Amino acid sequence: MRIVRICRACLGGIGPAWPGLGMGMFLMLIAPFSVAGAESPAMDAVEKAVLAEDWAGIAKDLLAAVNEDAGHSPVLRLVKAHACLALNRNNESLVLFLSLQKGDQLAPCEQWARSLAKGNPNAAVAYYFLGDVQARSKRWKAAVDDYSKGLALRAGHPLLLNARGAALARDDQLRAARADFAAAARDKRMPLADARCNIGMLAIQRKGGAEGALRAFEEALKLSPDFALALYGRGCATLVSPAEAKRGDKEEKPAEGPDERVQRAGEFFRKAFDAAGAAAPLLKEAQVEFLAQTQGVTKEEMVQMLVGKDPGMSLSTSFNRMTDSYNKTGKVDQKLYNNFVSAYRTAPAAAHSLADAQLGKQGMAFQQSFGKAAGAGVTHNEQSYHTLQSWGADASVKVGAKGLGGGAGLKVGFGGFDDVRKGNFQVHSHFQNLAADNITKKGGGLQEVQGVLATLAGAVWDDGDWPFAPLYGLSYQLP
Repeated sequence: MRIVRICRACLGGIGPAWPGLGMGMFLMLIAPFSVAGAESPAMDAVEKAVLAEDWAGIAKDLLAAVNEDAGHSPVLRLVKAHACLALNRNNESLVLFLSLQKGDQLAPCEQWARSLAKGNPNAAVAYYFLGDVQARSKRWKAAVDDYSKGLALRAGHPLLLNARGAALARDDQLRAARADFAAAARDKRMPLADARCNIGMLAIQRKGGAEGALRAFEEALKLSPDFALALYGRGCATLVSPAEAKRGDKEEKPAEGPDERVQRAGEFFRKAFDAAGAAAPLLKEAQVEFLAQTQGVTKEEMVQMLVGKDPGMSLSTSFNRMTDSYNKTGKVDQKLYNNFVSAYRTAPAAAHSLADAQLGKQGMAFQQSFGKAAGAGVTHNEQSYHTLQSWGADASVKVGAKGLGGGAGLKVGFGGFDDVRKGNFQVHSHFQNLAADNITKKGGGLQEVQGVLATLAGAVWDDGDWPFAPLYGLSYQLP
């Protein structure tokens, strides 16, 4: 009888079935049921299926019962997540990947992946899993190196290309990431919805290329119609695309509300929430990121604003940042302008006249650019409000002591943003009028200011101003 040690880490840290029984005695008792050279009969079959890349066999047969519950081995959850991704069962894969972010779930996964690669040095898929656990530990260079080793063995492998692209994107190597995503999406043998969705998410990360993002998300949804991240991305691209207001099925009932485009985006966001299931908290955090971008503050500062606290940016500091940027670029940066509005809104009333006087000292070209930023601020402020309204009535996020996601934290709701929205609307309108007055006094006329985006239907986010967070299906973006 040969005693083979079962890797506790690979089975998710599950200890002996009988309390108080020593590990040595436990191993002797189960030895007759062990298989030489394998972790267990089940794991042996799983590894054979992995090496054969039998993703359907893994997801539909071997691991059909495995889900995101912590009672299932982290390794089995990881394997099934990748199998689901390969099969375009993207919401299942997303939920499984997210389950690995809780606690010390990655250690057994890394131990297993290293063992798989060591025992199968000529298997490209072994380096796929090894690169994956490297990326989940934020070792981006090591992850890219392992993915590249796999691609050296199997050139053009779509899963390896897609995963390497996600790691490169997370490491801000955006051009190389785009090339990998595009190559993965071109593969006809394994049409990956995730690769196409990632092309769209890369546009969101780069804050530019709305039309390309629209096409990418639409292609992803053809392969995986209920893919929550693609639906979310489709909603984001809808808001920033100038052409999107002209899109739509002619037979579709006209959307109601102040802005058809906002309504269309809201439909995609609602569908994303409905489809996300246990991954919905990820989209709720994206809502806070959306709000933060529209106000020119960080996500953490946005949370403070929603609970009634001053985010801490002084009025003079925000003013100097905005004017310094203008002096370098000749344009008032929208995000820095939004940040200035947030600081102005929370500053004491006595500081407002001083700030207005400083603004009045700037030249006419500055006033024109500032007036346009103020006009865009009005529309973007209202657009973000109506977008969240369309996003769903339960637009709330749990904010715990350690930040977003805390189960016992304060629940921040839609009403908190409504207060911010009303205050910012008044400031934007004040600055529009102030800029117009300053231009008139300087003899410049009002033609330039009147060209400002004045209605929700005309509000378009400029490249560089997109208020969204990119959410990649492999979840490498998560802390």
